[in-house]
Amino acid sequence: MEKHGRICLTGPFPRDLDAPEAPLAMGIEAQTEVTLRSMKRVLVALRLDWCNLVSVRVYLTASERDYAAINAANAAIIPQDCRPWVNLSGCLASGARVID
Repeated sequence: MEKHGRICLTGPFPRDLDAPEAPLAMGIEAQTEVTLRSMKRVLVALRLDWCNLVSVRVYLTASERDYAAINAANAAIIPQDCRPWVNLSGCLASGARVID
């Protein structure tokens, strides 16, 4: 969905887009990196960048444990002036630590 040059992006994250049947990466940092790489790949294909995202909804299975790590991974990859608003939600899912 696009509105005024901004998009709503959802998909198979934290799956590797080149190997969607592969096991999930181990740990919150690795799953966050896979998710962000996949998001960046989609953005580039659409000729967009991080600044086009308004918000990101993050579902964590253990938010208290993983919140700081996911924020650190986001800060390391997404430029500060383009960081979208993050909506953090807790959930239960088998095997995944980051879910979209």
